[in-house]
Amino acid sequence: MEIHAPTITFVDCEGAGDAFEVSQSEEFFGKQAYLTVSAQLHAEMAAASLSRCYSFGPTFRAEKHNSSRHLSEFWMLEAEVAFIKDVDQLAGLVEDMVRTVTQRLIEQSIVLDDLLIGKPSNVSGKMLEERWKQLSDKPFNRITYTEAVSKLKSENFTFPVKWGLSLQLEHEKFLSEQIFKGPVFVTDYPSHLKPFYMKLNEDEKTVANLDLLLPSISEVAGGSIREDRLAHLQQAITRFGLNGQEYKWYVDLRKFGSVPHGGFGLGFDRYLQYLMGINNIRDVVMVPRSTGSAEY
Repeated sequence: MEIHAPTITFVDCEGAGDAFEVSQSEEFFGKQAYLTVSAQLHAEMAAASLSRCYSFGPTFRAEKHNSSRHLSEFWMLEAEVAFIKDVDQLAGLVEDMVRTVTQRLIEQSIVLDDLLIGKPSNVSGKMLEERWKQLSDKPFNRITYTEAVSKLKSENFTFPVKWGLSLQLEHEKFLSEQIFKGPVFVTDYPSHLKPFYMKLNEDEKTVANLDLLLPSISEVAGGSIREDRLAHLQQAITRFGLNGQEYKWYVDLRKFGSVPHGGFGLGFDRYLQYLMGINNIRDVVMVPRSTGSAEY
C-alpha cells in the first residue's frame, strides 16, 4: 500500500542533526520543523495498521558533501513491513525487489545501445548488460560487519579498519569490487554507529541492520529490524541523547504492544547511476541540489 508521508517533520529520523530547518516554523507551528530526511518513522505508523506499506518521494539532507554520490535533495523508495523478524528476511525482501524491477526492465526489451547516446566512450552496452545481469540473475552476497572488518584488516587503506569504526567508501568499494565482485549486504553493525531505532541484537553490541553495496556506487540501500520492545527503545533514546518528549508519539506505537517489523530505504538516483554506468549522481537528476549548487 502506497502512503504519502509528510515532507515537513518535527524530528530528525537519523538523529544526526543534518536536517534542513524550516524558517518561521516555530511561529507557525509552535515548534521547530524540518524537511524530512526519511519517511521511516511515519511509515512505521502506517505499517502498524496496513502491515505492508511504502512511500516514494523526495528526502533532504543538509550535510555539506561535495562528492559524486551525494545530493541535498534526492528521491528514496522506503518500505516498512510488519512481522519481519530478522535481517535475513529483510535482505531477501530488498533483493527480491531489486531483482524484480531490474528483470522487468530487461523484459521490456530496452535496447542498451540506445541508452548510450551521449555517454562517455568507457561506458559500453556490454558493461551495462553485465551490471543488469548482476542485479537480476545472481544471488546477492551477504557478510556481517565483523566478518568484513576481519577480511579488510590485512589490506592497506587510507582510513584505518578497526571494529567499532565506520566503514569508509574505500572499504565498501573494496568489498563489492574486489572481494565479492558484485552486490553485497553488510549486516549487524555496532549499535553506536547506527540510529536509535534499530533493534539491538542478543550480543547487545550490534544491531539488526543491513547496507546493500554495489560496485562503483557503494551503498544504495539501507534498512533494519526496528526496535519493537518499549523499554529497549526508551533506553536507546536516552543513550543517544534525544529529546524523549519529541519522540513520544513514536514510542507510543509500542506502548500497548507492537509486532516485529522492519524496513529499508533505497536511493533511487544511485540505483539509476548503477544501471546507466553514470559516475556522477548529478547527471541522473534533472535539477540537482547540492552544496553550493542551486543555480536553477
